[in-house]
Amino acid sequence: MVGVFDLIKSYAGPRTLSLALMLIDPSSRGQGIGNKANHLLEKWVISQQFNKVRLGNEKGLKFWKKMGFAETGEIKPHLSKKFMVLEKNIGVHDR
Repeated sequence: MVGVFDLIKSYAGPRTLSLALMLIDPSSRGQGIGNKANHLLEKWVISQQFNKVRLGNEKGLKFWKKMGFAETGEIKPHLSKKFMVLEKNIGVHDR
């Protein structure tokens, strides 16, 4: 195993998936695995009929923006830190 996702369904709202954690083994980084993992996550999001993925991040901002996530302007406290909230619309959308 080179990585893991921690996902929370509908915590931030209906049909919204919260990405609590994405870890890639340090020796496997820089090989495009994060990009591939994110692509697989998006396919799964679509198959499960979610329409949005949200995450709080203090590290990896450049990576997540490259993956199409945008800052929401929200700042969320977590323990002694604060995290910027990013989100991306994916999959099924209300019309």
